[in-house]
Amino acid sequence: QEGELDIQVVSSPEQELVFVQAQVGGCGDFDVQLGTVFERVADGTLQVLQSENTFMAAIEAAADVDGDGDLDLITHGDGYDRTLMLHSEKGLSTGSHSDVGIYYCRC
Repeated sequence: QEGELDIQVVSSPEQELVFVQAQVGGCGDFDVQLGTVFERVADGTLQVLQSENTFMAAIEAAADVDGDGDLDLITHGDGYDRTLMLHSEKGLSTGSHSDVGIYYCRC
């Protein structure tokens, strides 16, 4: 089974976040996706940001929405849904969410 790997990097002068998503399968087949957001720490290693969001397909945008100095993320899942993920010392938490799923085959 072929798969895809997608890596997105978003950064500010003070911070770098790395989103990694892997997908196996596709339309009409068994389909599995897994995505995780990492933060690059001072020693250059990547540390997983804990998230209550169970599925993120991609990062749409990043900005310091709440003014705390950390990059917050707008993500989307499977469909037209969008989630504002606020970044704090505890990880990523949902600031707001719109849920508009896809109810048909995406092919």
